[in-house]
Amino acid sequence: MPNPWDVPPFPTEGDKLQDTTFASVGRALTAWEGFEVQLANLFAAICGAGDDTLSAVRAYGSVISFKGRSAMVKAAAVAYFHRFPNDKLAAALTSLLNDANKFSARRNEVAHGVVLFLRSAPDSGFALQPAIYASSKNLLVGGPQYNILQEQYAYSSKEIEFFTGQFLALIPRVRELWEPIYKARRPSLS
Repeated sequence: MPNPWDVPPFPTEGDKLQDTTFASVGRALTAWEGFEVQLANLFAAICGAGDDTLSAVRAYGSVISFKGRSAMVKAAAVAYFHRFPNDKLAAALTSLLNDANKFSARRNEVAHGVVLFLRSAPDSGFALQPAIYASSKNLLVGGPQYNILQEQYAYSSKEIEFFTGQFLALIPRVRELWEPIYKARRPSLS
């Protein structure tokens, strides 16, 4: 897997218990939400919310997709860095948002997958896979006389836990940006 956000190879073995897969899904989604909470706070700091961040955080949460929320943070950052130039922080924020946008595809798969017997090796256990209606995550294979779906991902708890670690690793990157951005607006804190 060349990049950590790429879809990993299909597992050769699934989880023996469904609950193992379900628990890993919960940990991954909680890790992602922890990252988004921090990003919402960073958005508030970029907007100059000061100690009253509720309005900015709620605005962040009103945007439905992560792609949209990320674009909103980026747009606010352009104005912020125009007023408070800092090429190093701007580059770090751009890098963070680029990585998070790539990981968001894996987050969406975890959020919208279903736990089933591993289709490629049903006797080996359970894995998270796309629902059959997820057209972009299931390819039709075979000739026109066949209705065979080839899923684009399958994640056992091992693969999901890898993504959990990657989602958690985004949090300190956000925190490293928050303090200098907040302090630039409130120099008395320096």
